[in-house]
Amino acid sequence: MNTLAALALERVEPFADALREGRLDGFAQASPVTACLARLLAVRGWSGSPRQLMEALPHFAAELDIIDARNVLASLGIETRRIRLRVGRLEARLLPCLFLARNGTPYVLLARAADGRILSFNGRTGQEEQLDRSRPGTAYPILPRHEAGEGVASTVRLRSLGWRFRHQLGHLAMLTLTINLLALAVPLAIVLIYDRVILGHDLNLLPALATGIALALAADLGFRELRGRLMAHLGARLERLFGSLIFARLIALPPAMLEGASVGAQLAKLREFEVVRELFAGRLALAALELPFVPIALVAVAFLAGNLALLPLCLAVALLLFGAAALPSVNSAIQDAGRARTQRQNFLVELTGHLGTVKELGAEALWHERHRHLSAASVGAALTAQNRVALLQSVSQDLIYAAAGISLWWGASGVIAGSVSAGALVPCMLLIWRALGPIQVLLLAAPRVGHARETLRQMESLLRMPHEEAGERDQQLARRRLAGTLSVGRLSFRYRPDVEPTLLGLDFEVPAGQMVALAGANGSGKTTVLKAIVGLVQPQVGSITVDGLDTRQIAPRELRQGIAYLPQMPSLFHGTIAQNLRLADPGASEERLRQAAEQVGVLDDILAMPEGFETRLNDSSLRKLSVGFGRRLALATVLVKDSAILLLDEPAQGLDDEGDAAFMRMLAALKGQRTVILVTHRPSHMRLCDRVLALDGGRLVLDGPPSEVVRRILEGLK
Repeated sequence: MNTLAALALERVEPFADALREGRLDGFAQASPVTACLARLLAVRGWSGSPRQLMEALPHFAAELDIIDARNVLASLGIETRRIRLRVGRLEARLLPCLFLARNGTPYVLLARAADGRILSFNGRTGQEEQLDRSRPGTAYPILPRHEAGEGVASTVRLRSLGWRFRHQLGHLAMLTLTINLLALAVPLAIVLIYDRVILGHDLNLLPALATGIALALAADLGFRELRGRLMAHLGARLERLFGSLIFARLIALPPAMLEGASVGAQLAKLREFEVVRELFAGRLALAALELPFVPIALVAVAFLAGNLALLPLCLAVALLLFGAAALPSVNSAIQDAGRARTQRQNFLVELTGHLGTVKELGAEALWHERHRHLSAASVGAALTAQNRVALLQSVSQDLIYAAAGISLWWGASGVIAGSVSAGALVPCMLLIWRALGPIQVLLLAAPRVGHARETLRQMESLLRMPHEEAGERDQQLARRRLAGTLSVGRLSFRYRPDVEPTLLGLDFEVPAGQMVALAGANGSGKTTVLKAIVGLVQPQVGSITVDGLDTRQIAPRELRQGIAYLPQMPSLFHGTIAQNLRLADPGASEERLRQAAEQVGVLDDILAMPEGFETRLNDSSLRKLSVGFGRRLALATVLVKDSAILLLDEPAQGLDDEGDAAFMRMLAALKGQRTVILVTHRPSHMRLCDRVLALDGGRLVLDGPPSEVVRRILEGLK
């Protein structure tokens, strides 16, 4: 078993349990790699919260190897690099760091002793020991912040990528220059073979020429392989950088900016960003690298055949002029095809999400007809685009063939006239083909270039969009436990300028520990109030304070982590039941999960499953779960979070009598313990609260004890 295979057996769960139970300092021998990770963070004085560390751990993996440990560190903003060496050669300034010995034992290198040996922490034994200077292995020193890899800083400008990767681009340019110079070997050898060997009857030169050609071809093959590897590596780095940038910015966008676009449209946008990898690592990038060195081939043609070099130059101009005339039509057709494809994709995403409803309504024929029309439009637009691209390709190829024919005619005329060597004709043809090849590739790829430029423009636009701030203050405020006092002052909000206000001058206060019911007709603004409190919408007028602190002064992520919020339509994710419950609080212990499940009356149902809390939820199992079970599981998720404020949006929706009874017992237990704001239409739930607020048209029309407000609601607000 090799080193990585051995380390792949290390369990993550003991580490997670140690975090949840607050015994990280004593965690040592259950897992060597995770023990080293814990020790490294401790000696570095890492000041983050346990939640951050829990969120950085792999979600599904049951094991943690050295690569996972580096990924965890990267998620915490600690970048590392990989160096193979003997431990004594590691500079003292790079300590402490992870070290993987050749025998597979993980260490944390702590400090250099006076005798040159390294004081280290052994992940397998959990003890400190001194390593001999000659111990071989791989060190993972931590990079300073200014050197840390391709982070996801929002300040990255895409146009600065050339400077960031200048060394790699320089290497690619040098390799391409070398390849183009080596490409002259075969044409020049053909000239020598024809003029010196065949016409001069000098066979003694042939072995030397053959050896030279073989060496040139071998070198060309090696350099091309090296260039291909470097381009693939550069493409992978760019894909990682772009993927990290785009994903980080997407999840940081304000929720209001994401609600307007359909799922299909958002997926299409994300898929468009994949063109960037092709732009920097495909045939297009190769042709772009070759283009600056086309003059080398033209100079060689001029050297061998004089004015014949003017012909490929004129043909290149003709190709560019034809492309300039044809590309607008081609680009228009490609854009039309893209829009039609997006519409069809949006339709399929919508159908997939509502297929059961379509069957229940017996509307399959209607949806089939809609799909037929959208498919016809998509196929028709794609066919038009393909025809125009094919025309562009055919004409450009014909121009290349014309260049070859005219070159032969011109060259043959020169041979007859004595101005061109007979042995130079074939090499000139090879060089002309080589000169025109990159130009043709760029012409055919021009539509993709335009699409890639538009994609890059959209990416830069996305990076400049307003986003929810997240930073060090999140770590500081996350440690504060809120008391639970809420104040809403003169709150007004409308979703769009052309619609009526959803909330208008709303004004109320909720003392810590009070349970308040929000009542009112559909569309009266109840859900919007909860969304405003957790920062999912930003009111145009008014303020919301939590414990006297304006929520606009709190980072949205930290605010949401401090408040437990159950939306009207909660979601369950792929993963185990325990993982779903811990989404609210990754540090929740097993006992905490059981308590939350018992409070909502779902514990027995979970334990009745063969794998209990480790039962995995996926598309198939989620469809089989009852609505009530899913709702109670979502309620348990809210209770898992140890928050002083609970916001519940119609939590009893879909519950049966047993579930509703369990929910009411839960409310009774929470009364006075946490601040609860409950959106409900049920009088029985309102009567459990200390106070009921009734909304009508976004205005607060009633505020008082349940005995009075419920009666007036039932009487129709008379």
